[in-house]
Amino acid sequence: MPVLANRTRVQLRQSVGWNVQGPDFFVGSTTSAGGDATSVLDTKLRGGNDAHNSKWVRFTSGTINGEVSRADDYVQATGDITVAPAYTLTVPSGASYELWLPEFQPARIDEFLNQAILDTYGRAYNPVESLALHTGGGRLTSSGASSTIHRTGGFTRFDVPSGILAIERIYYRESVNSQIIHECESAFNESVGAGLTAATDTEIKWRGNSSMKITVAASAAANALITDNIASLNISGKTHVEFWCRSTFAALAGDIHLLLDDTAACASPVETLALPALVANTDTFVRIALANPQSDTAIISVGVRFTTDNGAQTFWIDDVQVVHHDTAIWRPVSRRGWRLEPDAGDIILTDEARTDIGYALLKLVGGDAPALLSADSDVNEIDDNYVISRATELGFSSAASVKEIYATQALTWAARAATARKSLHRLRSPRKVS
Repeated sequence: MPVLANRTRVQLRQSVGWNVQGPDFFVGSTTSAGGDATSVLDTKLRGGNDAHNSKWVRFTSGTINGEVSRADDYVQATGDITVAPAYTLTVPSGASYELWLPEFQPARIDEFLNQAILDTYGRAYNPVESLALHTGGGRLTSSGASSTIHRTGGFTRFDVPSGILAIERIYYRESVNSQIIHECESAFNESVGAGLTAATDTEIKWRGNSSMKITVAASAAANALITDNIASLNISGKTHVEFWCRSTFAALAGDIHLLLDDTAACASPVETLALPALVANTDTFVRIALANPQSDTAIISVGVRFTTDNGAQTFWIDDVQVVHHDTAIWRPVSRRGWRLEPDAGDIILTDEARTDIGYALLKLVGGDAPALLSADSDVNEIDDNYVISRATELGFSSAASVKEIYATQALTWAARAATARKSLHRLRSPRKVS
């Protein structure tokens, strides 16, 4: 049976409201502006005079979204709830709100939702799949007084990508339908913007004999562009472009773009692909979804554009290719072939595994701790049924001193929560990152 998640905090809280209050729970919206910060006007609301006194009035939209006050008086004829203390602004028309019984303060219900999520930490995970790592052609090291850069073979140590708390399995991409755009065994020379120079580099490289090294002078302006012509390629059947790069400057996402075009010198690119943020002096495998593959039927020019003027820097790029993601064949890496180094938060491949894998993209399958909900728009990442059941149980338990029936209801919902807990996503024999 599939686990259903993705309800927002407001949806979860209102589900708990119906559970703990039944027909006494009300969700409505103001039918006109109150004229001040203490009058909530809703002529659709039912109940005699004073029927809603002492209830909590929590707004879920409008200029006072999220604010909570308490009803001092209710007049049925006008639909006017007078609250104290006053909201920060005049109560607007058309703003949605919730009515809660005195024993069920909405802020406490929000906290119970988070307690339900916290209860799962270390036992259940938000499923995560990452394609952020690649074995590459090796790691850069320095040795000797001259700090000469050497490449020592394939990567065997990797930083665990952010957002992963535990890893269940690691796979490597054995094959994929691909096409080479540019091997970067020669420097781009179709058009070279002012302040840019290009050359091949046989020291810093990831595949083949060299990468292309672009030197950006301080005089280069924003949108400085370098391109190279290639034999016409139809890549309309591909989904992603992949390549290696490295920058001496810590670039923000979108500072640099890769361009693909069916006209010379990338004069009117059909693909303008923003590179992600780059950590300075760090090898980065980049994978970007094509934006307009249906238009990529005759690519004849590839370019690198330094969209943002970040001053003098050096940029390397290598092995630019396109792939069709859905054709990938993935093979598992033996659990004996990798381990986690908890203190460093690193994945370490054995030499044997590294040799077997070769040059390949890695896929990590694991999980992350589900996020807590801090705003009504936040989305739940684990089973909604469990979170609602557990929060309902906690709500009844907290109000057990008000009515004896609440204690009985808490036991009923505790049983439901225990049943729902069995549906939480668990990893089989996960290795925890820390």
